[in-house]
Amino acid sequence: MDRHKRKTLKQLAATAVVPAIPPAAAGSAAYHDEPGTARRIATYNPVWTSPSDNAGASMPCGAGDIGLNVWVEGDDILFYIARSGAFDETNSYLKLGRVRLRLDPSPFASGKPFRQELRLLDGEIEISCNGVSVTIWADAEAPVVHVACESAAPVSLTATFESWRTADRDYLPTEMSMHRSYDGAPVTPRQYADATGFADGGVVSLHRNRDEGTVFDLLVEQQGMGAVRDQLWNPLSGLTFGTSMRGDGLVPAGQTNGRYASTDFTGWTLASAKPQRTHALRLYCHVAQAATREDWLVGLRRLAAADVGAAASRARSRRWWRAFWSRSYIMIEPGPPGRTASHGGSGATTSFSATSSAPTPAAAGRPSSTAAISPSIPNSPIPACACRPIIAPGAAANSPHRINGWFIGRC
Repeated sequence: MDRHKRKTLKQLAATAVVPAIPPAAAGSAAYHDEPGTARRIATYNPVWTSPSDNAGASMPCGAGDIGLNVWVEGDDILFYIARSGAFDETNSYLKLGRVRLRLDPSPFASGKPFRQELRLLDGEIEISCNGVSVTIWADAEAPVVHVACESAAPVSLTATFESWRTADRDYLPTEMSMHRSYDGAPVTPRQYADATGFADGGVVSLHRNRDEGTVFDLLVEQQGMGAVRDQLWNPLSGLTFGTSMRGDGLVPAGQTNGRYASTDFTGWTLASAKPQRTHALRLYCHVAQAATREDWLVGLRRLAAADVGAAASRARSRRWWRAFWSRSYIMIEPGPPGRTASHGGSGATTSFSATSSAPTPAAAGRPSSTAAISPSIPNSPIPACACRPIIAPGAAANSPHRINGWFIGRC
């Protein structure tokens, strides 16, 4: 893992949350701002001041059961999309796809100051450069991803949905770590292609599992349970997952082919009809065990029809995240009292004191991002922490202590 990404993960591990509110209000739309809450949480926002080299330096974001990895590479903003429950015939957990956004003229080719920030309090990522701001978030109450672009001057937008599951193939030996059920099996796990194309005014991509030949069938046979197979529920049979990508004023603009992370892909592009100061993109992510492909498409369209719009989605998602941060507070000190700790992707540092509940900025720098990534989709683990908790006088071991109304501990 490169130093750039490691800083972000360490920073996320040291995130602060605010004093507890009554449980009945924890999930409500109401948000009660305690003194200094926004300032304290903003202190922990990961901030990057340069684009990434590749997906190995992506920034996580999400809500509900949606997960995103977001980064800027060259002139493109890219992100992977995942949703819980997207398991193929072999029970492999698959990404729904990758999205590539490009603005023309590109704000990143200007050499102007760059900023990518994960706003913890709002649950969204903002990328800004040369008068252009792009905000990405997942709706906290629906499986929908939103992208909002604002520019001081009119810009054109292309949005490409990229899929690398374009043909049936056997999984490679290097991919067998995610197919433990096939260890010693007389068959090789096989990946089947997604179905992707222009539809419903945008791009629709889906993967529908076959009714037979899943890892469920393999294990039923291996366990000698064929006599009762019809009494067992196969959670993989007919399971269908995918997404619909649409945008205001975006129209189909053809297909493209390329190679990323040593893997060939095909892209389906939507383009703006004309340059403008604002652009909006949505991805509806649907997972269901449907009787037929048509039934699944009906569910996807129903999800799109229930869309409340970007403004309402952003407002309710922000309320959810602020209520989340209001449930309890733990201040983490990533080191001994007085030690300087890395703060965010921007290379800034933060000094901590055992007698102070608020971090104090200490220095600033610029990180490097030089990691190489593997051919598979990156899913890097969070590094382990060897820190020890601060023990208050008379307190039990491994327990945080309260200072000025705030609990202070070390991860």
